[in-house]
Amino acid sequence: ERGLREAQKEDPNSRTYVNATAHLYMAVGNYKAAEALFERPRVNDPGREVTRAYLYAVTGRKARARALLDSITTAGLFNATTMAATWAAIGEKSRGLDMLEQMVRDHGALVVDFKVFPLFDVFKNEPRYKALMAKLKFP
Repeated sequence: ERGLREAQKEDPNSRTYVNATAHLYMAVGNYKAAEALFERPRVNDPGREVTRAYLYAVTGRKARARALLDSITTAGLFNATTMAATWAAIGEKSRGLDMLEQMVRDHGALVVDFKVFPLFDVFKNEPRYKALMAKLKFP
């Protein structure tokens, strides 16, 4: 919380503040507040766009989410963890799991979040996700 307050004081439009705060708002179901963050001046941040796509997906705007994901994927720059969860949220769990498996193969730094990242709850009962967890040998 202190880190977010500091980020807000430094630059309320920063990617750190906008993305983290949007995730917090979505976690508690305050989608309107999360969306308001995206009305702020844009920065060149693919992570912000992936978070926006996730917001669209969980608020029933799956076509918009898919279009945004496709444009981000084409650009080749994205936040793979949120993107994987977003694919699952629009009904494409297999595509999301493909991304997670690629992150494991690439030894991605965010693999350490797989067990605790709330957006991955959608994968918990998937055999492929369970196999990933077994491969990672988390306690």
